[in-house]
This record gives sequence, C-alpha cells and structure tokens, in this order.
Amino acid sequence: MTNQQSNAGEYLKCTRQVSSANYSLLAVVIFSLINVVMALFGSETYFLFSASVPHFIAFTGALYCGLLPDYYYTELGISQAELLDPSALVVFGAMAIGVVAIYFILWLVGRKKVGAMTASLVLFCIDTVIMFVLYGISLDMLMDVLFHGWVIVSLVMGVSASKKLKQFAKQEQIAQEDQAVVYSGETGEQIEQTTDVFATPKEDSPVLEVADWTVKSRILLEAEAFGHKVCYRRVKRTNQLIIDDNIYAQIDLLMEGAHCLEAIVDGHDFQVGFDGFSKSYAIVDGKLVASKTRLI
Repeated sequence: MTNQQSNAGEYLKCTRQVSSANYSLLAVVIFSLINVVMALFGSETYFLFSASVPHFIAFTGALYCGLLPDYYYTELGISQAELLDPSALVVFGAMAIGVVAIYFILWLVGRKKVGAMTASLVLFCIDTVIMFVLYGISLDMLMDVLFHGWVIVSLVMGVSASKKLKQFAKQEQIAQEDQAVVYSGETGEQIEQTTDVFATPKEDSPVLEVADWTVKSRILLEAEAFGHKVCYRRVKRTNQLIIDDNIYAQIDLLMEGAHCLEAIVDGHDFQVGFDGFSKSYAIVDGKLVASKTRLI
C-alpha cells in the first residue's frame, strides 16, 4: 500500500468515525426527547437509547404531580398531601427539555468543533455515573449500561478522529506548497520536485471523454491542485472525476455509498469520492485538498 492510499484510507476512516459519533449523539437527542415527552404525559414506556438524567427529571415531575398509576404511590408511600400542584410539571418539563437542548446544541456545534464533541462526551459520562447512582447495577440495567457504553466509545473515537481530521485540514493549505527543493550538482540551480524525488514517474491515466458542461449535473466538490482544476460531479446516476475538462474516471451508482474515483495526471495521484456518511472529499498525492459536507 502506498503512502497516498494509506493517507486516503486514514481520512475515510476518520470521517466515518466522526459521522458515527454524531449519529450516536443525535440518537441520544431524539430518544431522550421522546422519553421526556412521554414521561410528562404519565407514560411508563421508556426507550433505551437516551440519556438518563432528562428522563429522570420528567418522570419525577409526573410522579409528584400525580400523573402516574396509583400503585406507584402505594409502593413508594407517597400521600396525596405530598403531591405538587400540576403546574409544577412545567418546571420539571423545562428542566428536562433544557438538558436535551444542551445535547442538541453540542451535536450541532460538534459537527465542526471537536471541543463541542468533547463536551458532549463529558456530559454523557456524567449522565452514566448519575444513572448508576440513581438505579444501581442489576441485570435489569444491562441494556442501559450497554447502550451508554456504546455511545461513550463512539464519542471517544469521534473525538480522536476529529483531532486527526484537523491535521488533514492543515494539509489543505499546504498541499501545493509541500514540494522538495533539490539543487542540480552541475549548475547549482534550484529544481522544484514533488517530495519523493527519486520515485519512478507514474503513467498518466487515459482520458475517457471530454466533459460536457451543458448536461444537467450536480457539482459535489471542486478543487485546484498543482495547476489542475478538479471537479467531482454527478450526472443522473453517474459520478465523475473531471480534471481540466476531461473525464478520467466515473462510476454508476443508483444509491450512493462510499466510493473513490482515482486518476494519475502529470504524475500526481488525484482521488475524489464520498465517505458513505456525510462528506465529499478530494485527495491529491495523499493529502486532503478539499472536503464538503453533503446533506443528501
């Protein structure tokens, strides 16, 4: 495996881990909100894929506002005199939804800022500790424990991958500047070459056809590197790698999954593709030169 392929593979791995962490956190937000709403209406149904604290707050509010079945009050020994005014449920609801809102904000910001994802990891770890304090450890808690562990691992991997992607982002700025300077032994003049001075020149990829810019298409990503204009686009169900108006690689995809289109031009290795989750990317000679978040 070449360094270029290794770097491209590492980038794809990192983007998948970040996307997975974001999806995990989004699942926490969605199911936590569902649990809070159901608890506020006195429902005993509970989805596992959620944070424990907001549900506990909402459930406690429903309990002390007299919304739960009678056997709860009999088992817990709560008398009618101890119940709160039903209007107090608004306070409990606001607190519970407020906690969920914090997770939602961290999810929004965490897609671009590693600090927000780190904060969500810390917050969910605290939620896990509070879960053990409130409910203890038992077989009944096994699925909750497994879910919390899965989310924590996913977020840890996402934070680590986000830090690596920041390094790739720095490479975007220096991709065209990172060239080795060699001096001719005969003339003493500077000669600019790519980093691997003694590498065997790569044979250029054949041109499939000249790009037709009049057809209806969707531009997925555009970039420039080593004096070449790179375009990654989709025409109907075909994704294409276009360099300087020439199509060098394409693939037919009814449903887009992770894929990579590659071509050698002037000895440089151009790769574009989709990570299978949320980002289009362009990698040249193993360095990320552009990336773009895709909603669809």
